[in-house]
This record gives sequence, structure tokens and C-alpha cells, in this order.
Amino acid sequence: MGRMLATLREGVEFILEVTPRVVWRRGHQAEEILEPFRRQGFNVYRVPNEYEVDFYLDFIAQARKSRQGTMSPLLNGVTLS
Repeated sequence: MGRMLATLREGVEFILEVTPRVVWRRGHQAEEILEPFRRQGFNVYRVPNEYEVDFYLDFIAQARKSRQGTMSPLLNGVTLS
């Protein structure tokens, strides 16, 4: 995955939902999923999970305004930028 990430345009962002309990049941850890992104310079932020479209659109807009790492550490949903 690292090679593919290196080919993406600058400024690309991802939103992933990571449920550590489910990942663990499959014999992995959430950090294994995030590590290739971190190696390519992506930042990881916690995204509160409300499952409402308006909530996510507002969160993303606020995250773009505040790229200063003030969001909480990883829990369930994460955005990588």
C-alpha cells in the first residue's frame, strides 16, 4: 500500500473507520492499518462517529481550518490528511 500512497497527489485525504475490537478479532491491530499512511506523512485524527451526513461535512470543514493536531488521538473513525 505504501507504494500506491506515494503516487497520490498532494493534499489527498482519507476517512477510515477502524474498530479496534473487530481488527483484533481478525488477528491484527489498528496501528497496522494506519502505519503505511503514517510512513507517507499522513496525520491521524479521531473523528467522532455520529453517522449523520451533516455532522461529517461540518467536521471535515472544521478539520481543514484547524490543521494543528488539536483533535483527539485515534479511537474509531479516523481521518488521514
